[in-house]
Amino acid sequence: MPLKTKPEAIAQMEDEHLAYSKCVKIGNHFHFSGVVAINPDFTPHGDFEDQIEKIGLDIKTLLVACGLTFNDVYSATIMLAGNMEHYMKLNWHWRGLFAGVEIMPRRKVFAVTELPFGCAVEIEFNAVDQSK
Repeated sequence: MPLKTKPEAIAQMEDEHLAYSKCVKIGNHFHFSGVVAINPDFTPHGDFEDQIEKIGLDIKTLLVACGLTFNDVYSATIMLAGNMEHYMKLNWHWRGLFAGVEIMPRRKVFAVTELPFGCAVEIEFNAVDQSK
């Protein structure tokens, strides 16, 4: 079985006070923790649409740091705070995020009571380095 490691670029991005890893690599699979959009003062980064756009940029940053692209993402879990009222907006942004990707990742979407820091959305995802 392949060893669990942390990509070096991810280790350099992490705050030493985090209680989790932003990404764990096993073989050629990358398992990313949930991403929320917060400001430096730990408040939500705007409304739902602002947050989903920032999360998209943060996901791209994480992928690039690992030498990956959106084509390498194969799975995602999305949590929406409160209810599913933003589901259609989520789908619109999701299609934009993965524009040009031949095979969209599989996905689960849940409504949850609340998310860290009062955020409206959190996205966790997995990717595979297909060059190996």
